[in-house]
Amino acid sequence: MRVGFLGLGTVGQAVVRLLHEERERLAANGLALEPVRALVRDTARPRAVPAALELTADPARVLDAPDIDLVVEVMGGVEPATSYMLRALRAGRPVVTANKEAVAHRGKDLLEVAAEAGVPLRFEASVAGAIPIVRALKESLAGDRVTEIAGIVNGTSNYVLGLMEEGQDLEAAVRMARERGYAEPDPTRDLDGSDAACKLAILASIAFSARVRPEQVGTCGIQMVSREDLRWGREMGYRLKLLALARRTEAGIEAHVRPTFLPVSHPLAGVGGVTNALLVRGERCGDLVFQGPGAGGDATATAVVGDLLEIARRRLVPGAGALGAGAAEASATLGARVREGPYCTCRDQVEVVPPHRCVTAAYLHLEVADRPGVLAQVAGCLAAHQVSIAEALQKARGEGPVPVLFITHPSPWGALEAAVKEIAGLPVVARVAGLMAVLGR
Repeated sequence: MRVGFLGLGTVGQAVVRLLHEERERLAANGLALEPVRALVRDTARPRAVPAALELTADPARVLDAPDIDLVVEVMGGVEPATSYMLRALRAGRPVVTANKEAVAHRGKDLLEVAAEAGVPLRFEASVAGAIPIVRALKESLAGDRVTEIAGIVNGTSNYVLGLMEEGQDLEAAVRMARERGYAEPDPTRDLDGSDAACKLAILASIAFSARVRPEQVGTCGIQMVSREDLRWGREMGYRLKLLALARRTEAGIEAHVRPTFLPVSHPLAGVGGVTNALLVRGERCGDLVFQGPGAGGDATATAVVGDLLEIARRRLVPGAGALGAGAAEASATLGARVREGPYCTCRDQVEVVPPHRCVTAAYLHLEVADRPGVLAQVAGCLAAHQVSIAEALQKARGEGPVPVLFITHPSPWGALEAAVKEIAGLPVVARVAGLMAVLGR
């Protein structure tokens, strides 16, 4: 099968190298995958790929050329990537993508067009790099009822939090992550949680057979996290992670991405560096943990190539479907073309609970005047919004504002935010320094 690429950045080049290095082994198993052409912005820019790979700035040379059987999209972003993938699918070409934004925002459209065209769309690489979580949810766990997914799905933020635990402030930690190649020049989407929200929307949609859109995911990043929060959390028996969490409740699907304190005994609490990890909870299978490299060219390339090989294997099996530009010839050899599907697993009409109604315990860090009655005023604001206190700790004494920490019992996030807004207006409160979720209460 002749492969055309949309984009040839870090992941695209890694896919080409992997196919080139493994070509003899794959061919021996009847799975010859030949990178033919790649759409790029600048054809003159040096790239670590075989010279035989043609570079083009013309999308038609990949999307409409008769010598392309299958398309790999690794350019990123919602547009023009989605339009290009739709065009390839309508032309009868299978598509493999690593694009979390396109799948999260336009996955339903892509899957519907793929089903109409009777060709596969694969997107294992769009979430958690080399971890085969999409296939696990779609296939291996299809016989169970998943009730919860909790995951560390952004390696950059996890690495930054690890450096902050070692004593770096946020700015220094981000700079070090960038210098070591673990953060993009602009790491905003990693730090503000929006990258993780796209990934969670994809996983929740599959796990709960219902459409969950990124904008329905309550999202908060790590920008307000301080070294003190991390240290005090450790003292109380917690580790802080940017946690993506989705669960099935009586009210519907709750989905949010927030800095979250996990008990040190939690399976995800010890996950460090740029590693990704997911805990999937099923009614029958119990807790399953998936862990591995979640980013980087080589890790993501393994997921892309895995999808390519799955498509190639199906082409070898009679009745499994004829694919790509050579569909007519393959049909004559393999028999009647079989339409794949159903593609989209979002069959159920389930409410997605608005973020302000999602229930969680919380950690609240205030800087307040050190005088009698302050804790009573803060507690009064929390009680007025039906938020009860589980723990309260004053970390220092002095003439200026002193830090006070509260751990609450589970409450709707909107009630917590409303209480915090009222607390911030108290004359005795210098500032609200942090509001994070707490898991395990």
